[in-house]
Amino acid sequence: MAGPIAREISEEYNITPKESASLLDTFSCVFQGIIPYGAQLLSAAALTTAYGVAINPTDIIPNLWYCWVLAIVGTKGVRRTPEEIESILLQRRTAWIPKPRRYPSGVLKIYAQHAVGPMKGGYME
Repeated sequence: MAGPIAREISEEYNITPKESASLLDTFSCVFQGIIPYGAQLLSAAALTTAYGVAINPTDIIPNLWYCWVLAIVGTKGVRRTPEEIESILLQRRTAWIPKPRRYPSGVLKIYAQHAVGPMKGGYME
């Protein structure tokens, strides 16, 4: 069923079959990863519960960075040269204003200043 519908839409909007297949694949990943009754979220919730942390699949949804970024790139994605990308990133870096610190005082401020993220080993400096 998806084949004839996808073909009809791709012909209507002048999308090549390769691009149509890529879009279908991308958004199937996005929606399958976001729905709370999908295999990915149910598995994650079951694994955390098995290790003593009771979590609801809907609690995970706000932290699904991969799915959200994939959806944004899939809808807003525009083909650009590396020079154009670098120019855009430079503009964003110069206009960037950091958020105020979440914890301006106390123990959590000290923790936030000295904690190293889990990707680097999760230790205190």
